[in-house]
Parts: sequence; structure tokens; C-alpha cells
Amino acid sequence: MMSAASLLWTLFSPSADVFKLAGSVFSVQHQSPLITLIIRAKKNCVAYFEAQIPQKKGPGRPPEYGEKVRLLELFDHQHLFSKIECTIYGKIEEISITSLDLLWKPTAGLIRFVLAITSRGPIVLMCSDLHQDPVMALELYCARVRIETMFL
Repeated sequence: MMSAASLLWTLFSPSADVFKLAGSVFSVQHQSPLITLIIRAKKNCVAYFEAQIPQKKGPGRPPEYGEKVRLLELFDHQHLFSKIECTIYGKIEEISITSLDLLWKPTAGLIRFVLAITSRGPIVLMCSDLHQDPVMALELYCARVRIETMFL
């Protein structure tokens, strides 16, 4: 569950600098980052599994990244998804959702990817908090429309 001190930022295009900035603002009292980023990933976004540690040391550097994953291709594997009800853009609907913690090259670190199939189509979100509940991340992202219109 997100702490009261956490802040939701939504941006149009994810970048490593934004994720690094969010990770640098840390609460000693809560022992967690103060800012949680939830950003929609681009359609061509790729990520990587963590590299397997080789059994025998060979010449050269060990690999930093494991197998490459094209995130939109994960929607072809329906067995990874769970069906639940949640609020999407102000309406309760049944969706399919899953999440994976994968390496993203621009940050050289783990990012939580939330994949959901809604009545509006598939959506891939990137979250800076690896403990973020996937359903809450999706509901917060969908609430951004109401938040953004309050500032107009």
C-alpha cells in the first residue's frame, strides 16, 4: 500500500533521469522513497530479465542483462494474467492484469512493469516502486485525468 508521503507523478515519456530523480528523494522516517513514478510505457518498450550467474567463470565480463522481453508480446501469454475488478477511468470493469520486475537499460536497474488488458485495450505501465500493488498502480494512473483537469 502506498504511504501518505508518496507522490504520484505522471509523465508522457519515461526517461532514466526522472526515475533517478525519484529514487534520490528518500524518507528516513518511512524508509522508502517519497516519490513513486507511474508512467505509461511506449509501445516499443523492451526490458530484460536478470542475467543468470554462470556456473563456471570464463573469459570476459559476466553478462549484465538476461533475455530480452518485448513487453507487448507478453499479452500473447494469457496464463500470466489474473482477472479482477477495478476502477478504470471512473467505471468498474473486469480486467486482466499482471506485473513483472524487469531490468530497464536506461536506468540499469529494476522497474516494475504492470501489464493490463482493459476495455480500452492493452496498457503497459512502468513503476519506480518495486512493492507497488499492480491494481493500485493502474487505478492511480487512470485517476490522473481527474488530477490533471483540477490544475486547469
